[in-house]
Amino acid sequence: MLSPRANLFYLLLIAIPLTTAKIFTKCELAEKLRALKAPPEDIPTWVCIAEHESRLDTSAVGPPNGDGSRDHGLLQINDRYWCWVQEDGPAACGNKCSDFEDDDIRDDFICARRVFRATKRRTGNGFTAWVVYGQHCNGPDVGRYTSECSAVAKNETTRSPNLKFLKMSSSSYVLLCSLVLAVSFLADAKVFNKCELARKLKSMGFAANEVPIWVCIAENESHYNTAAVGNKNTDKSKDHGIIQINDRYWCNESGSAGKACNKRCSDFRNDDVTDDFECARKIFKETKRLRGDGFAAWTVYNQKCKGKTGFTNGC
Repeated sequence: MLSPRANLFYLLLIAIPLTTAKIFTKCELAEKLRALKAPPEDIPTWVCIAEHESRLDTSAVGPPNGDGSRDHGLLQINDRYWCWVQEDGPAACGNKCSDFEDDDIRDDFICARRVFRATKRRTGNGFTAWVVYGQHCNGPDVGRYTSECSAVAKNETTRSPNLKFLKMSSSSYVLLCSLVLAVSFLADAKVFNKCELARKLKSMGFAANEVPIWVCIAENESHYNTAAVGNKNTDKSKDHGIIQINDRYWCNESGSAGKACNKRCSDFRNDDVTDDFECARKIFKETKRLRGDGFAAWTVYNQKCKGKTGFTNGC
């Protein structure tokens, strides 16, 4: 029988291969981003952001932010909106935060693209989601972060895509197809801003005095994120989309469209909020019939939105 010390040594030897974090070099990361189809002109900026956010370390976890959230991985993705720390939490990217702390940065970059798109809609520049961008990565000399990698880039562009495809294993091909499908799905989601959502609701014929309340509910339920999925409720149901529609009564989480709104819950997690608010109208009418105030179906209404008729002032 092994001694306790030998057992400990053996366990350590087993555990070593399980440590899958990685510290990239700038050129390694640039090459990886090219393989992930990042626009060539954006690669130096991504490398700069990774260097200043995490020192190119995929296992990096930042200190608590002012709101108590933390940032995870190579690109320091925030756990307030984009990933969950505990199982079954809300996550716009659909990942556990620990997924961003290993050596596979594909999921990091898919999520980062989503953060980029959402921020670009609001500010015009997706990179401003990362504080270090304005501090270190927004200058004309950002190309210096990958200038020494020109030989790598040249080698990458001269390889034959067809040969790479022919050498790809079946498992890698399945993984690639899954990645393409994931990117396609993520492209369908949207993070609105307050005034954009107000205009959308007015175009759908919502009463002018109710629009501010709906916008307030959307902000406090999902932060205007159409891909939001809430934590499990006490009855094991979940809430979906920009207005957090519950899957116990109103939509089918699996299979075909059904329940009271005759929808799949995934229909409420894309960038078309028309069906979300058509279903929300049904919920409103039913709740008003039962309780006198249709907005009472949303918990945040009494907490944060009741009487907030000026919520969209300035829009």
